[in-house]
Amino acid sequence: MYKRQDGRPLKLNNYTMSSVKYKIMRDGMVITEGELKQKEPSVAIIDLDQHFGNGTSHIFYHRSDVLYTSIHAHPKYCYPFSGYPSEIGIKEGAGYTINVPLLPGTETIDWLHALNFVNKIVREFSPEIILVSIGFDGLKDDPVGMLNLSLEAFHGAAYLISELARDTCKGKITAVLEGGYYLQRLSKCAELFIRGLLNERPEILNTLSKIPPSKHATALINQTKKAIKEKWRI
Repeated sequence: MYKRQDGRPLKLNNYTMSSVKYKIMRDGMVITEGELKQKEPSVAIIDLDQHFGNGTSHIFYHRSDVLYTSIHAHPKYCYPFSGYPSEIGIKEGAGYTINVPLLPGTETIDWLHALNFVNKIVREFSPEIILVSIGFDGLKDDPVGMLNLSLEAFHGAAYLISELARDTCKGKITAVLEGGYYLQRLSKCAELFIRGLLNERPEILNTLSKIPPSKHATALINQTKKAIKEKWRI
């Protein structure tokens, strides 16, 4: 297996196309299939990597037992150049893929507002387990990053997801580490994310409650709302 400088497997977006001669699988998809084989009736995936998980989305695109949600850098600017709000799934899976693309430079407050929006849909879906694909490549100064997130963003996100899991699926969460290339800060990102999962509430959430999303973020969230309004009460 190929590895990065930090020793972890390469962060890859899996997809199979006749014009692309590779087929690779992301950890999150493999775990989700495993959960389904354990007879869990429904799984919600919350993908917080900066890059849209096109492979994970593709595999579950026709299914209604897996809700795939992704908050990522806008595909107009960021690889793999897909993950638009209009990509909502097909057949039985129509409405079960939720994409919230954000503009380059998006900061913590807008990102957390996007997560709150996604969490409302997950709450309505009421899964038996939540799978988090957590990428730290949205951190400010990440060498391949386009977003501008603080360390506290990951602390706050983990707490919000932990709270969601307690309310919907008896606290059952599986978290998988995805991207993140600012090697000097990865351990701190992971520490804060774990502390959030352990129900340590960060101060950033008090700030979040006082500041509305920006006009740009609101417009992008509204695009997603429009695309899925026939399926979800939002």
